[in-house]
Amino acid sequence: FGYTKDEILRLRLEDLCADKSPENTYVHVLQLEREGKSVFEIDLLRKDGSTFPAEIYASVVDFGNEKLVFGIVRDITERVNADKE
Repeated sequence: FGYTKDEILRLRLEDLCADKSPENTYVHVLQLEREGKSVFEIDLLRKDGSTFPAEIYASVVDFGNEKLVFGIVRDITERVNADKE
């Protein structure tokens, strides 16, 4: 993404989404709340403003007395380009 660790820790998924419409992430947040996990594809923003297609694996985890979202982001640019060909 091009952010420092401190910068990225202050951001939310909505801050990184290329599509700024709230309903774009709302569906996935609802799925997380309902099922405790979600896998989806979305275009994300780098710090320099460029975008890339990503696949996100997200799940809710208990951490002490808090519920946190743990996510893995995978750049799927090569797969998307191969699918286009």
